[in-house]
Amino acid sequence: MMARGETRVQYRLFFVWEDEREAAWLEEMAREGWHLESVGLCRYCFRKGEPAEIRYRLDYPSPQGFDEREYRTLFKDAGWEHCGELLGWHYFRTPVQGTETPEIFSDAESRNEKYKRLQTFLGAMVAILGANFFFLLTSNLWSREGGAARTILLVFAVVVCSIALGLGGYAVVRLERLRRS
Repeated sequence: MMARGETRVQYRLFFVWEDEREAAWLEEMAREGWHLESVGLCRYCFRKGEPAEIRYRLDYPSPQGFDEREYRTLFKDAGWEHCGELLGWHYFRTPVQGTETPEIFSDAESRNEKYKRLQTFLGAMVAILGANFFFLLTSNLWSREGGAARTILLVFAVVVCSIALGLGGYAVVRLERLRRS
């Protein structure tokens, strides 16, 4: 964590199935007077302001037929401010007024659709990684002619693919659990 005057950069890791936990953390930061200014990969930039009760929510829209201007206007008209985007995720916030608890998903079905879109994307990525992993394991790249450096690179690629496959598969399972809850 680094703080400079009126801004603060904080590094934190969240997984795709932890969007509600991430929103709760952003809400806690707002209660402390730190308001999200931008988001990057594991990097959150905040601006100092008055402590406030602000509701943060994340959405993962379908990329098919996606009109970003229309999408943002829909949320703006509903009282939500767009405050960031990362890898297809859109970050929104709105002040909490009185006892009203604002939500971007009015029912369980629309919330489940968000997770289903994410599952579809991750499933495709896992399939692509799986095909590459199979290619790496069965190809003739492992011949001795390539030398030790080539073997080290191949082992590294297999390890990275294995980790990505495991994490991707786990994410799909976790998202399914969220859809069923």
